[in-house]
Amino acid sequence: MISRLRPAPSHPLDAPRHARRLAALRSLCLGLILLLVVITVGIGMVIWYVLEGLPLAGRRFVVGGVSLPTVVTGVLTLAVPVVALWVGRLRGESGLHALAAEGEDDDAEKLLDVFAGRTFAEYAVAGGVGFAWALVFHLTSDPLMLLWIGGLMAFMALRYPTTRRARAWFDAAADRLARERRARTL
Repeated sequence: MISRLRPAPSHPLDAPRHARRLAALRSLCLGLILLLVVITVGIGMVIWYVLEGLPLAGRRFVVGGVSLPTVVTGVLTLAVPVVALWVGRLRGESGLHALAAEGEDDDAEKLLDVFAGRTFAEYAVAGGVGFAWALVFHLTSDPLMLLWIGGLMAFMALRYPTTRRARAWFDAAADRLARERRARTL
């Protein structure tokens, strides 16, 4: 019986329920990255084995030896991380403002919801664009498109919700939430 007793968690995210939810969030994020890998590999197999590397479209206009859709998607890929971070930050800010307006309940649970929403917003932008680029790869059969898709997968991997990242965000958000609530009561 004594082995079942556990000390109180030192951080709210150490509680078993929150740790499971964070693990589920990590699993979903990893699943999104792997889904993009599977889609890209599947399209690549179609290009090389069925189409024999011939493009369906997109090679009509060439810039410096590279198809125009590949150049445009390459330039847009540079903007995707900025947009994804911006959308994620907006999602997080709106969630914190909504929590500040509510009463003080189980903030750990709600802050974890906000963190998950912010993370999914970033992943939705990067993953959605990665899927669109996989379709452009299918049309152009340009192997350079794999670099753009790989860059988006690398961004997603860098933004992976590790325990350290979740704790850092959680602590900063809890402090900000407490400041906003104090400001509202003054």
